[in-house]
Amino acid sequence: MTDWVKIDVDGVVAKQSGQAAYGGLIRSAQGKWLSGFRHQVGSSSILVAKLWGIWKGLQLAWMHGHRRVILETDSAEAFQAIQKATPLHPQFNICQELWDLLHQDWECDVQLIWREANGCADILAKEALGMATQSEILFVEPPSLALALVFDLQETGSSRVVQL
Repeated sequence: MTDWVKIDVDGVVAKQSGQAAYGGLIRSAQGKWLSGFRHQVGSSSILVAKLWGIWKGLQLAWMHGHRRVILETDSAEAFQAIQKATPLHPQFNICQELWDLLHQDWECDVQLIWREANGCADILAKEALGMATQSEILFVEPPSLALALVFDLQETGSSRVVQL
């Protein structure tokens, strides 16, 4: 698995303004930072922000030559939309773009994860809401992720209570 990369993505919507953004990062199989991104979407739904975040993460991975990718999202709605969107789905156009991207000549596994396991992408998405520019590609990890990246590298998860 050493040549695999992992992409974590997330989207957010500010409650007061309704402005949306997404963020994400690409890491090596060993968990080391490779690159990241954050982008303001404008007034939008959380699903749209998360779908565009997935698209951007996959696009960057493809552009950087990564051909074995694990993409992680904490959005069950986005995960299902990618898998089962029909022409009647309100976000069919972006889902079709994602479907086309996922089926290029590469190995790409999309996984649904707990929200608590997506801390770094969540931080980047929230930071995008307050950026002076609309979009940033990050080649150096921002200081705001230092603790979250260490937490992820140690693979110490947080507890979660689930009712059955």
